[in-house]
This record gives sequence, structure tokens and C-alpha cells, in this order.
Amino acid sequence: MTQDAPKDDARAKFLEALEKKKQKGAGGSTSGPTSGSKVGGGQAAGGAPKRFQRKSGSA
Repeated sequence: MTQDAPKDDARAKFLEALEKKKQKGAGGSTSGPTSGSKVGGGQAAGGAPKRFQRKSGSA
């Protein structure tokens, strides 16, 4: 039974940390913009399509 004690201890620590993480994440989604995209300016529209041009001449 000595093999099971460290497993249970690690599991208990894991569950305790998980609960702390859940409590920490649940409270604070109030900061920052409430709606809208973070992308602005020319990036939002998509810009011009990519252009492919073959080389002309030798080499």
C-alpha cells in the first residue's frame, strides 16, 4: 500500500491546483473590450490579393 500513497497525494495536489485554476479564471473577464475585433486598419479589409509573376528572360 506504500505505492498508492504517493499516487493519492499527487492526485490530491492536482485536484487542488485545478480548483484554484478554475476559481482564478471564473472571476475576471471584465477587462478589455467587450465586443469588436482587435484587428484594425488595413489588416481588417484583407488588402490586395497576392500576385505571382514569372521571371522573364534567361536565368
